[in-house]
Amino acid sequence: MLLGLSLAALVAAGAARAEAPAPSDDPLAGLLPSPGIAQEDRGRLYADGCMAWAEDTTSDRCTYGNPKSDRRVVVFGDSRAMQYFDPLEPVAVRRNWRLVGLVRGNCLVAQVAYEKYCDIWRENSLRRIEREKPDLVIVGSATKSIYRVRRGSRQLSRSASQPLLVRGFASTLRRLRATGARLLVIRDQSLAPFAPPECLVEGPVSFDECAYAAGPRLPTAFELRAARRVGVRTIDPQPAFCPGGICSPVVNGTVVFRDNYHLTATFARTLRRWLTSRLPPVPD
Repeated sequence: MLLGLSLAALVAAGAARAEAPAPSDDPLAGLLPSPGIAQEDRGRLYADGCMAWAEDTTSDRCTYGNPKSDRRVVVFGDSRAMQYFDPLEPVAVRRNWRLVGLVRGNCLVAQVAYEKYCDIWRENSLRRIEREKPDLVIVGSATKSIYRVRRGSRQLSRSASQPLLVRGFASTLRRLRATGARLLVIRDQSLAPFAPPECLVEGPVSFDECAYAAGPRLPTAFELRAARRVGVRTIDPQPAFCPGGICSPVVNGTVVFRDNYHLTATFARTLRRWLTSRLPPVPD
């Protein structure tokens, strides 16, 4: 009887081994998100329709954490600000914050003439922040080449726009500081020379083939220059995902970039501890 049970167990084990799938030779298997859909991994604000766009001139309510809390934090900016919202949301829940997301795609928060609907949205958002009376405002802005100031019907070159962008961003920071809030500026990141997830989909021999050296940022870094001018604290997340200046497309099984200029929301969430350890304190 015991022998019969042993034989049956051996047969069952052999069958299980025969039916078990062979280990995958696909280096992309198990990556999160899948590189083929990484572009869509934009995070909670985007999924909830809280990213203003096109002709939008106001943001929806877009309030997270504890909406009734007296501890108030605002995330304000363009898609650069949006990509750091996801690691902040669970912190807001745990710390009992009222967390408001005010973001608009391809929109300058620097107070300059840029684009009609963006300019109206910016003013509406600043007024909302003034009504909100937050304890902390986290500001993020891209510094890319399309951000060029307008003078009447004429668009200035990027180099001619630079001093105006510094001045306009400083003006925004002063207006935010006048609310009594603590301020934090999250620095922009380098533009990749290609889209890392597309490189991964093409099937590299190793992930290193889709890595790149981070390019210079100072020539267009109006956000950094303005923050220094006003005396606002900045943090630079780029070393956290490009250590030593080398940006890998995959870290610990997570796809880092969704295109050549943004993090995936999945990867951004892994920066929660890094980010929260650098936040100014929010009063109890």
